[in-house]
Amino acid sequence: MAKAVLFDFDDTLVDTVRSKIPAIIEYCDSVHGVAVTVEEVLSLWGMPFWATMKVLSKADSIQTDRYLAISEKHPLRPFPESEEVVRSLHSEVTIGIVTSLARPVLLHSLNALGWSDIPFSVIVTEGEASAHKPDPRVFDPALAILSDIQPDDILYVGDALSDAKAATRAGLQFIGIAREAQRQAAFGEAGFRWEASLAEIARGVGRSREPAPRM
Repeated sequence: MAKAVLFDFDDTLVDTVRSKIPAIIEYCDSVHGVAVTVEEVLSLWGMPFWATMKVLSKADSIQTDRYLAISEKHPLRPFPESEEVVRSLHSEVTIGIVTSLARPVLLHSLNALGWSDIPFSVIVTEGEASAHKPDPRVFDPALAILSDIQPDDILYVGDALSDAKAATRAGLQFIGIAREAQRQAAFGEAGFRWEASLAEIARGVGRSREPAPRM
């Protein structure tokens, strides 16, 4: 069983694609006068947040307050089991978040979700990491905070192959969260463990479904 569980945030704990793409499109249009399509946003999905926003808006800097105000019109939707899983795991293991989001955006999101009271021992965002997934150095700040825990006693839960590659290269355990058949197939084909629900991960931290057979 893992001694610490770290989560990706977007599309792992919250349904970010459906919640925040409209906010990003509205921000680019209303603040910078740039029309952005859903496909353009998805093509950059997974990049550090500020870097993504600069590319999409064609701007040298992002007006954080304006983006956060717009994002409130498009509230995040957590996956149904997310809050219960995170709160229940906190009573058993150290928990944290490692994400490519900017810290102000993540903290704003946690507050909006009513999760600001959850004692995450580790929060690593775009600004704290010198590298980004799939580079394993993205976990260096988290490993420094969790210096009393061996990397192979730390579990990372994420929804993308870049999460899996970064975590395993850093020596961490990994379980993919794969709610759709396409993502399940991708994890299975690459040989990574996965579960269809965070609840399944919480019920057996460190144990998961065997990779799907290669076709």
